[in-house]
Amino acid sequence: MSSPKILAPSARIRKLFFLLLLLVLLMVLFWNFFSLWPRMSAPLHGNQMLVVDTPMCQIPELPAISESVRSMILDPGKLECDKKKFSLHHGSLSIKVKPLLGSYPDITKCQYKPIQRKEIETNDKNYRYGEVVEIQLKSQQNVLHEEFIKIECLNKNGAVVLEDYLQQASPALVENVAQEFKEIIQKQKGLKDNYNVVMIGIDSTSRLQAHRHLKKTMAYLKTELKAFELDGYNRVGDNTFLNIVPLLFGQTVEELGWNSSLTFDSFLFPWKELQKRGYASLYSEDSTNGAIFNYAKKGFLKKPAKHYLRPYMLALQDSKNFKESVKKMPQGKWYCAGPRKLHEEVLDFTKQFMNAYHKLNIPFFVVGIHNLHIS
Repeated sequence: MSSPKILAPSARIRKLFFLLLLLVLLMVLFWNFFSLWPRMSAPLHGNQMLVVDTPMCQIPELPAISESVRSMILDPGKLECDKKKFSLHHGSLSIKVKPLLGSYPDITKCQYKPIQRKEIETNDKNYRYGEVVEIQLKSQQNVLHEEFIKIECLNKNGAVVLEDYLQQASPALVENVAQEFKEIIQKQKGLKDNYNVVMIGIDSTSRLQAHRHLKKTMAYLKTELKAFELDGYNRVGDNTFLNIVPLLFGQTVEELGWNSSLTFDSFLFPWKELQKRGYASLYSEDSTNGAIFNYAKKGFLKKPAKHYLRPYMLALQDSKNFKESVKKMPQGKWYCAGPRKLHEEVLDFTKQFMNAYHKLNIPFFVVGIHNLHIS
């Protein structure tokens, strides 16, 4: 008959430690289970628990800020760019040079060059400068009629002391569009008022992120504009392009028939259809390299809309101002070009565009996208 096995003291301690560890783990599991029990046992229906409740889709209602995500919510702080050098009066682009002379006494000459789209048969990445126009230094303000311009101030040696870029919804271009649509608009008078369409996109920003970081904007949209929030709106693809195509066309990229060998000139964007009804149109993005229809794509060989901000943004992001701002900003946070906040350029131009055509009672379709983070 064999004698019972006696554990050594060290083995008994290890066994006891293992049993205690197992007991602690079980206690933690039970604690978590019972703390979650009220939520687990609550019915997932009604406005309190689900924002979407259909046989095919259930989306839970989640708070914008909860303990589970609080540590990951970061405040990026206020974006600070260089101080603005020139004053800009919307609706009539004008600059005042005289106040600058006190800060830059070596300035002897200022001039501007129009920034123009280069209509060529190869790609959507080109722009050019028009002829140089001298600015009158002694004038209280110089009224300019071009849509996009680059301003340079030089010293007596001809070196550029100061550089800036300005844009406006050019009154001349607006008037040309108005004349083009005049006959169409007259035919529309017997119909009901046309609705304006304004799409402002902030890429990679979920609905909850908007509630966390754009509190004033969300409050204005819902309180002042009585906006309707699409709680169940969700993505249908892995990137911006795969999602905006269904939004604009009601088709997937495959259904649309696009492939990487094609430009987008032949596709019937909704604003092109509305132009037949007298709608003015604007398409703008603050990103150039990461633009939706340009990133790894061929873009447009012809202007996709009556107003197209891309030539201006290309010049701005090729500028000395932008390159110097890049050196000052963290990697990937390249949101300034000297005094210009790039996302504000899209918003400012949109505001000017809307005001200009509203005064003429011309309906409009606007797409403005902030996606500079992917450039």
